[in-house]
Amino acid sequence: MILDDGSVVPHFISVGSTSGYAQSSGQYDNYCLRVGEVIAVTPPDSPNSLTRRVYEYSVIVQERQGESPTIITNYEHCYVANLFGSASDKFTYTLRPSTDPSKAEQGQYTNGSKVLILCLNGETNNAFIVGAIWDPTVEAEDAALGHHLQFEFNGITSTINKDGEVQVTFNGANDADGKTLDSQDAANVGAFWNMLKDGTFNISAPKHVTIKSTGVLTGDATDHTVLGDTYRQAEDKMLQSLTDSLNQLSSALFTVSAIFNAAKTASSVPALAGFIGACAPPMNDASTAATDMAKAIQDFESHAADYLSKKNLSD
Repeated sequence: MILDDGSVVPHFISVGSTSGYAQSSGQYDNYCLRVGEVIAVTPPDSPNSLTRRVYEYSVIVQERQGESPTIITNYEHCYVANLFGSASDKFTYTLRPSTDPSKAEQGQYTNGSKVLILCLNGETNNAFIVGAIWDPTVEAEDAALGHHLQFEFNGITSTINKDGEVQVTFNGANDADGKTLDSQDAANVGAFWNMLKDGTFNISAPKHVTIKSTGVLTGDATDHTVLGDTYRQAEDKMLQSLTDSLNQLSSALFTVSAIFNAAKTASSVPALAGFIGACAPPMNDASTAATDMAKAIQDFESHAADYLSKKNLSD
């Protein structure tokens, strides 16, 4: 067959009018960017999951095609678009579902994540979540902040301000309305770290700060850090030994003093020999005690290296 424009149509192809064919149902020409609210979450281990690999979401959308009236549609099994798309680089997060899905299904915004969806190749059953819009309840941005970045997720807030300063704060896990969960102990919130433009790095926590590493270097790291408990225990032992020896020395010297006092009253020369003999033992005891004191100090100093950390240094 030869058409009016000279085109040749093979004999196995028929030519006819398309006016009798049904128009598209919209399942395969859904190319508009839609906005909706998450009303349900399907985790990867759920029997209702299609992918069994990623979180899937049910999203209620108020949509309009051309000049047709607005309708409410539930997009099932929507996936969140991946930021990097490679096996080695990943960025994942979950979205909040509405706590009042029946209200959301009536076209009213609730507290679920407000998301933007696009359908791959226009297929309605293959929708991806490609972004989100501001929740109507969020306060207006502060123009005084200037060029900045703010981030908040489940009670963790992070800010980079116009001066390039950064702070990360732990406020405790929260619910879909942004309220801290009752299970969160208020005494444990408020920890933060920041880096400021004046070069300072600050860490604050209501409880302990734990640092685990092969060694902590502070400042120029020129001096060894003292092992406080080890040093104190050894020092205590040494001081106890010194105390005992000093007590012995004191007692011995007191005895010598008493003997000298007694000798003062001696009136005959023969008594001098007895006085000298009596002085010898206590003086010997005093010498022994002094020797023990010196030995205790030497023993302590011989283990000085054990009291110094081999890893942690400070100036």
